[in-house]
Amino acid sequence: SGNGTEAPRTSTMWTIAAGIPVHGAWGWALECYGYPHTSGPAGATSIVALLTGPTYVVRPELALDFGVIEPITGAQPRAFYLGIVTSLGRLVSR
Repeated sequence: SGNGTEAPRTSTMWTIAAGIPVHGAWGWALECYGYPHTSGPAGATSIVALLTGPTYVVRPELALDFGVIEPITGAQPRAFYLGIVTSLGRLVSR
């Protein structure tokens, strides 16, 4: 909130992502994402990064993913990630 003179009023994000099956329950995720710059004294520079790693489907409604995030531009740090992904639609339809 605010009038945007000190802190940005809005921030956006973009992403291009794909997941491909590899073998059985294993797959691979690849995503390029970014945050455009924001303006003002509290504004941030733009960030572009690449996220990639394997995925494993435990059950149709539950998958695990892990991998690395590599910065391309901006202040995005290098990182490792581990996540759990679920389909809320599949959980509700049970």
